Amino acid sequence: MRTGFRDEESAQELRGKPRFACSVTSTELFAGDEETPVEAQVLEVSENGLRARVASMIPEGCNVRLSLQGHALSAKVRFCRPDESGSFLAGFEILEFGKA
Repeated sequence: MRTGFRDEESAQELRGKPRFACSVTSTELFAGDEETPVEAQVLEVSENGLRARVASMIPEGCNVRLSLQGHALSAKVRFCRPDESGSFLAGFEILEFGKA
């Protein structure tokens, strides 16, 4: 897996918590006050964050809402950058986690 860091150890130090691959195929993500969802595929999850492939650019610092396997999450976009598939890879810091 390519993280953009020189080595995986450097990436892990910045994350703070280990991330685990996720098999969720897709979910809808709502950015800010938008009523139109952005399609997202969750790739990795951790205790305090997640990484997803999203269909469109979401500004860094934007708050988002999504549902993940029966749980409602609110999160903040930490990064969002284009990937080689034409989509975007985004990292999110989880702010709140509860039942949907």
